[in-house]
Amino acid sequence: MRKVVIILLFAATASGGIFLNSFNSGRLGKKMKVRHDLDRTHMGSEVLTNILIRPQGMAYKRPGTEFIDTQLVVEIDIPAVLGDYPTLRTTADQDDPGLTHTTAISNVTDLQAMENDLSGNYYLTGNINASATSGWNGGSGFDPIGSSGNEFTGTFDGAGYTISDLYIDRSSSRIGLFGAIDDPGKIANVILSSVDITATQGFYVGALVGYLDAGVSTTDILIQNCHTSGTIVIAGTTFSQIGGLIGYANGDNVNERAEIYDCSSSCVISTTTTQIADIGGLIGKAVDALIKNCYATGSLTGSDSTTGTKMGGLIGFISDGVGGTDGSQVTYCYSTGNVTGTHTLGGLVGRAGGTGYIRKCYTTSNVTSYDIGTPDSLGGFSGGLTTTKEITDCYAWGNVILGASGNTAGGFTGTCPTNCSITNSYSIGTVTPTDLSFVGGFGGNTNENEITFSFWDTETSNLETSEGGIGHITTWMKTKPNFTDAGWDMDTIWFQEYTAASSYLTDGDVRLIPFEYSTEDAYVMEFGHTYISFFRTIP
Repeated sequence: MRKVVIILLFAATASGGIFLNSFNSGRLGKKMKVRHDLDRTHMGSEVLTNILIRPQGMAYKRPGTEFIDTQLVVEIDIPAVLGDYPTLRTTADQDDPGLTHTTAISNVTDLQAMENDLSGNYYLTGNINASATSGWNGGSGFDPIGSSGNEFTGTFDGAGYTISDLYIDRSSSRIGLFGAIDDPGKIANVILSSVDITATQGFYVGALVGYLDAGVSTTDILIQNCHTSGTIVIAGTTFSQIGGLIGYANGDNVNERAEIYDCSSSCVISTTTTQIADIGGLIGKAVDALIKNCYATGSLTGSDSTTGTKMGGLIGFISDGVGGTDGSQVTYCYSTGNVTGTHTLGGLVGRAGGTGYIRKCYTTSNVTSYDIGTPDSLGGFSGGLTTTKEITDCYAWGNVILGASGNTAGGFTGTCPTNCSITNSYSIGTVTPTDLSFVGGFGGNTNENEITFSFWDTETSNLETSEGGIGHITTWMKTKPNFTDAGWDMDTIWFQEYTAASSYLTDGDVRLIPFEYSTEDAYVMEFGHTYISFFRTIP
């Protein structure tokens, strides 16, 4: 038996079918090269295993032909199959903190009575409908637990139950279910659903906690597995630190931290004020805080006349405290809610500064600034970074729209000065307009030497230039080996669907049959009921 080794090339179509190019020339024996003729491969195709093969031209058997038995070995080349952009792998939740259960809370009256013992250990025994609070205190609603100088220092375990329709309308500072907590306070496993909070004056507003302060002891404050939804409206003249979960998380002490784990907020936050400092979908401002496995999905809308604002889909402002040495550490977090306002806006964080880091986080939030005649700094991930801040293994998918009077915008970050650090990160969102002072596909006004092994999609961003980062077309961004070659950990940190190019051999019995109306050097190859013709060029 003779063996004919033939290299067959094929092309994948948009519909998922595979068509084998026909051929009519080659050499019988060693290899046959294939003629590329895709325009004709759709005619007369027949299925052969998982391949569509087009019979060639007028070939057919001549009666009385003596068959020549042989074996065909076909090498099939399969092109690489691209996936989507890289995404981050997830992490596990923290173990339950096992808070002490001493005093049961079964209704909204019990809930309010916690203010009588701010060091007690409380737990919910079931869901609580708090809609009655809309008629409390002359329309001011629920009185937040804890205040400045009288902070809550006990524990509260929601046990997985829901407090719904909590109503607060106040003009004081420290507003939320808990107005203020101090160490060793701990809150876990509670759901606040459909909160309705309006603040008309003051500072520190959050659905769960207005002000969280680590104090001076060596015990950390813990917020774990807590979730909020509803609306927060800021209508006063001067406010700072507003968050969907916590207004201000302050771990300003060298010995302790504000720890926030496995929490989320879908609260929609809107403002009509002219002076607001820090607004975040989850936390308004975080100082020396540990924030892990948290997310925010609510939209943030600032006033078109607000100045000095730092707004982020997850956190408005991250900074160091006076006594802290490690800074805030944010890991495995994300945001999806859109951010609209002025000044410094980011999809995940408005402004991040000081020591500490942000790692393994992402955002799909769109970021838009009003055109109010003042400079703005916008970024798909961060509006601005200050020195020593580190961002590693992060990405931004949202679009960035800068007001005409703004001057700085980047698909990933608006600013990144000397000594900040961004590595192993990327962005794909559009950045518009493109004709302002500092606009780039990855970075706006940055020290490009501080941005390493980071990329942006030049096609989706509509930008070929950037201060920092390396631009690539979409197909490059969706090809996993490119990121592996750049030193990214694609096995334990990142995930990307990708099937590498490959080939395999298959064989089967065939017959070589001379053409009718041709010389005996013309043959047709019969493989099952499918025929492919060729001419033997060497006798």
